[in-house]
Amino acid sequence: MNLRQIFLLASLMLIAATNINAQEKDALPIPAAAESTAFLAKNKSAKGVMVTSSGLQYKIIKKGMGVIPAATDRVTLNYVVSFVNGKPYAKTDGWEHHIDKALPGMQEALVMMPVGSEWILYLPANLAFGEAGYENIPAGTGMICKLELVNSSK
Repeated sequence: MNLRQIFLLASLMLIAATNINAQEKDALPIPAAAESTAFLAKNKSAKGVMVTSSGLQYKIIKKGMGVIPAATDRVTLNYVVSFVNGKPYAKTDGWEHHIDKALPGMQEALVMMPVGSEWILYLPANLAFGEAGYENIPAGTGMICKLELVNSSK
């Protein structure tokens, strides 16, 4: 086997391993309310995690130097939302909307974040999709959101 064939074989093995990992992650079940509650109870004491009076937990990954938006502002975000067990839910780059169109926990965080910031939010159910759930999301489900605040405008 020559070097080119070895490289090709190694590349194919890496792609296969990545696909298997992605399929396993997608195969994760949506966590039950008890799993979300247990995760958040433990997470609040993790290094760098701050907790607001509403129960929002957040960790600052990068502090931006831009303006802090008002609740009525329009923002541009990049975000990845997953369940507390890591199962992916949504990913969007360049989401442009008014802050009041975001999840309640995202709304709370966005008015504290300078533009250019990256935060990880740990949302209890009441700051995510609520105690009633939403479509295929069961009641009491917590979420994790990685946000990058790209821009803010009036």
